[in-house]
Amino acid sequence: MNNRTRIVLLGLFAVLVAVWGSSASLPLARSGDQANRRAAADERQAAKPLFDVDEASTRLRKVQRESAAPLEGGRNPFTFARPPAPAAAAPAPPPADAIAPPAPSAPPPPVFTLSGIADKAGDDGKTVRTAILSGLGQLFFAKAGDTVDRYTITAIGADAVELRDATTGETVRLALQ
Repeated sequence: MNNRTRIVLLGLFAVLVAVWGSSASLPLARSGDQANRRAAADERQAAKPLFDVDEASTRLRKVQRESAAPLEGGRNPFTFARPPAPAAAAPAPPPADAIAPPAPSAPPPPVFTLSGIADKAGDDGKTVRTAILSGLGQLFFAKAGDTVDRYTITAIGADAVELRDATTGETVRLALQ
């Protein structure tokens, strides 16, 4: 087979492919009855709107007539005031002998926490411990005998500090956390 034959066969093949491709895109002929049914279905599809406003408004009016009316005096979400509470009768005061004297209020616990303990060798060779207390928005460095707020540092151990309250004389122990 020479080149000329190959070119002719290749050309015929290309023409056949082009004819086959163009015929595939054409619609097939239908019988008259089937074509009429298809045309009628297409017309119904085109004539029916996606959303019928008249039908929707009729359904809405029907639902509104059937639903219950809103309750009067209910909560109004557009006001921010609470409705006034119903007035209750004022309780009778207890008898004079039933009133107990108030219990003595205990002073509040210390507002300090022990943040750390520092050891330093003194001039005489002894170890001097410093307690690092945090509280009242500050850090306090205190040695034994120093006063912080209303507390006096009485002893500083390896992991705890003892404080004495100047108002009550009570001793409080703070441990490292």
